[in-house]
Amino acid sequence: MSFEAMKWASGQQAGSSTNKLLLLLLANYADQDYSCFPSIRKLAEMAECCESTVRRSLKDLRGLGLIEVRERYEAYGDKNRQTSNTYILKGGCQIDTHPPVKSTTPPLSNIAGHITNQNNQSEYTSTFLEFWKAYPRRPNSSKKDAFKKYKIALQKIPQAKLLEATINFAKTQINTDPQYIPHASTWLNQERYMDVLEQPKLKTNRNRIAG
Repeated sequence: MSFEAMKWASGQQAGSSTNKLLLLLLANYADQDYSCFPSIRKLAEMAECCESTVRRSLKDLRGLGLIEVRERYEAYGDKNRQTSNTYILKGGCQIDTHPPVKSTTPPLSNIAGHITNQNNQSEYTSTFLEFWKAYPRRPNSSKKDAFKKYKIALQKIPQAKLLEATINFAKTQINTDPQYIPHASTWLNQERYMDVLEQPKLKTNRNRIAG
C-alpha cells in the first residue's frame, strides 16, 4: 500500500461515494509507482457491490482523469493473452513526466506488457513482477535468471496457476531461514510449483480413504 497514494485519493472529488470508494481501494492496492492490477471481482468484493457497478465507477474515474487504464498481457505458449488491467492513479508524478514513444509499429514488449526502466537496462513483464513480489525473499536470488525460467514455466502452466502456487509456497516459508529457501530460478526450473498445486489433492484423497 502507498500512503502517498491514499493521501492523494482522499483529497480528490470523484463524483459519487461509490467512485470515491473505488478510488480509495485502488490507492490501497497501489505500489510506489501509483499502479495496481486488482481484478474486477476483487474490487466488487471489497466494495460490496456488483461487478457492473465497479466497471461503471472505473469508467467514471477514467473520464474524470483520475486514473489511467492499461491492458495487461501474459505470454502463453506462442501467443499473448490479456489478463486483468493495470490501473494507474494520476497522483503519481511519473505519469506526466514520461514522453510518448514515437514508433510506427508498437514493439512486442508493449504488446506483452513489458515494463522497461528509463535506462533500458532491463525489462520484465508485469506478470513476472507480480510473481517476483509473491515469491519469498532469498538472499542473492537473481531476478534476471528467474525471469528466464519464468518464461519457460509459462509454456507449461497458466500464469494464474503459477501465481497461485507461488503464493501458497510463500505461506509455507514464513518461518524458514531465508538462506534455506530455494532461489526463484531453481524453484521454477525444477517445476516445484507442480508439487504445491498437487498437495491439496493428495490431502483430499487421504481424507476420503480415511473416511
